[in-house]
Amino acid sequence: MNKIAYKKSDLPNLKKGYARVVHLSNSYDVDSIRKHGLNYERQGILSSTARWWQNEKEVEYFSDDPRYSSHGVKAIVMDVPFEEVRLHNDISKARGIVPSKYIIGILDISDEKKSKKISKLEKDIGGITAIIGFAISLILFSSNFTGNVIGSNLTSNIIGLMLFSMGLVGAFFYFINRK
Repeated sequence: MNKIAYKKSDLPNLKKGYARVVHLSNSYDVDSIRKHGLNYERQGILSSTARWWQNEKEVEYFSDDPRYSSHGVKAIVMDVPFEEVRLHNDISKARGIVPSKYIIGILDISDEKKSKKISKLEKDIGGITAIIGFAISLILFSSNFTGNVIGSNLTSNIIGLMLFSMGLVGAFFYFINRK
């Protein structure tokens, strides 16, 4: 049986020609997977129950899925030859079980910080939405501000109100996410 790592820093480097397979599981399933391998027969293919990467730097050992963000969640980490991963993902050739000999790590991810790198655009999207919403709503409401109420119609007022609301929501998210 392989040496199993219990910390991400203790995992071995991914060998050439292999894929890193990560299956998230509740702690009560870990012993069975360790003894018998990862059984995905009911799911059809491996990718239905696990994720895999060929680039070690891209591997995610956690999920945003609420089912796998509670206490006791484990990441079963396996290094599987890539050709075998391809077979496990072909519905006509899938074997149904990834042997336990490929398990290289069992990580407790329940307390792992699930922060992703957020691009500048993602951070500023609330501010951009706020500016656009406020600007267009001011244009649609301008006839009401100038006293030229006769020239305005109900449709432009409703659209202006929706865009003004969108601007408020965008401003809210901008200031909440500004860190």
